[in-house]
Amino acid sequence: MKKQTSFIPTKAESRQQRLSDEWAEMRKTYLSFTRSIPKQRVERLGLVFETIEPWLSRGIRTTMLRHFLVLPHEMLIARLFAKAVRRERIAPSHTSFLMWVESYILEGLADPSDALGVSVSAANEPHPELQYHFNKLAPVDRGLLYLYMIEQYSLPEVAKYVGAPAEEIGNHLLDLWSKLEKKIANVPLPRDWRLPNSDDPHLNFPSNHAHLAHSELHK
Repeated sequence: MKKQTSFIPTKAESRQQRLSDEWAEMRKTYLSFTRSIPKQRVERLGLVFETIEPWLSRGIRTTMLRHFLVLPHEMLIARLFAKAVRRERIAPSHTSFLMWVESYILEGLADPSDALGVSVSAANEPHPELQYHFNKLAPVDRGLLYLYMIEQYSLPEVAKYVGAPAEEIGNHLLDLWSKLEKKIANVPLPRDWRLPNSDDPHLNFPSNHAHLAHSELHK
């Protein structure tokens, strides 16, 4: 008689199962909301928001990281929630829902008539001009600045991620920031962004490099 071996799921499999279970609970709340009479829908709107908001935030965060974008988080939450609660059906899986969030964001950025991140932003979010000019950069250039300034990877870590020498990446990073800084000279930067400056021993600043434009705005 063969000895039965117990199946032990991997961490990734356990995480996916947990997400699937959480999504199933979210769907129950959402379906209960859509099947309610109008008066009950109003009463349950807050509960639906609390249930779906973490998934909207996850989708926004995933899109930002995947495409290295600077986005107005609160504005997107409001837009996506308003769009989601008008739907009679919601995605059957959390993966397809996150794809829906991503496609909505990318379509908005590609549509010239959509003012996503350009005309409105909350006080604690990146300035519209910063979002506009940052997101107009080439994907590779956005990636370098995003990893260093927003995710705050060290220069050696960024170089390893990209697969290029640290000195080369450092020089390109400084060049990118110098050009972007001129376009947003009077725009305040988020306080949690790390600026490329002489405090970083891995960056080789030229002797004539004057990094003053945002040193005061960033305080």
